Amino acid sequence: MSDWQHSAKQGLLIPYSISDLSDNSLHFMIKERQEFQKKLWIATVTLQTVNDKFPDSSPQKNATQIKDRMAALLRIISKISSESQGDGVILFPGGWFHNGREPADFLFPFIEGKIKRNLKKIPAHIVVCLGIDGSMDEEGYDVDQLAIAVDKAGIIATCRKFHVLTKTERERVHLSPDYLHGYFGKPRIFSLNGVRFYPAICYDTYGPQQWNLVNPGADVILSHVHYFVPNNEIGPKGVVDFVRKGFAGASAKWRCPVFGAAIFVRRQIPKSWRTGINFRTYSKSYLDSKIDENSLMPVKTLSDSNLIEGLVLIQIFDLGDLIPEKQKLSIEDKS
Repeated sequence: MSDWQHSAKQGLLIPYSISDLSDNSLHFMIKERQEFQKKLWIATVTLQTVNDKFPDSSPQKNATQIKDRMAALLRIISKISSESQGDGVILFPGGWFHNGREPADFLFPFIEGKIKRNLKKIPAHIVVCLGIDGSMDEEGYDVDQLAIAVDKAGIIATCRKFHVLTKTERERVHLSPDYLHGYFGKPRIFSLNGVRFYPAICYDTYGPQQWNLVNPGADVILSHVHYFVPNNEIGPKGVVDFVRKGFAGASAKWRCPVFGAAIFVRRQIPKSWRTGINFRTYSKSYLDSKIDENSLMPVKTLSDSNLIEGLVLIQIFDLGDLIPEKQKLSIEDKS
């Protein structure tokens, strides 16, 4: 590889070719990246809602839901920041906000202002990543499916969904022209403490493995999954498949961890739901792997059942734990 070299053991991306580095430079680079990651955490937010899929057909109900979701988001940020140390990323599901028939980006000023003011009160550097849908058509398709990343300075990254599974979606959803494209003057990928995060909107998570996409230098994939419905209803409900084929598949292809957040509509969060995956069973395909062969253990799990529409499950992961000392890259790997 000319631009990036993978460390299969660590799931890291190291710039330049390893063969071009001296022994001392190689060890310094690995140690430096480990120090970066030890300072970082990721918190995934899973919502269990008693409501139907957002949005409602009533603009007034949508406005109320947007207000309620913002109150919940700010409450969750406060809860996570009080339970964690250092800098980190908070990952919310796709479609956390929905602007009904209006374009999704019309909500940017409201969302950016509220989150930015809240984060300025917190000493740590926290990035909040969330999904926003909008421009719903007459048949209920969300033409706009966006994700943004916001820190105390404002919006730092914006992207649009690029990968869908059906021809109908491809014809109706306003898709990104490629998997690298940013929008509204912002890049798709953002960095925090030297670690590069790649936002994926729902089925974008299947893109790397299905389209054989090259990792653009991402150290972590953030998957904004939309929702799962009850098993007896029409709609997305394959939780295990999404974790195994989506999260694990993308992790295997790009050799980096994948973290996901989702909404469970009128159903309990199942025991099979995993929000952190780092593929390591390279002796077999991700399709043949069991979810817990590659799942990550959170360092802390929190819950809040006092939300207006249901309860939220929060899982906090330490990125430093993804690079144990026993898996340090050896000099022999230079060959």
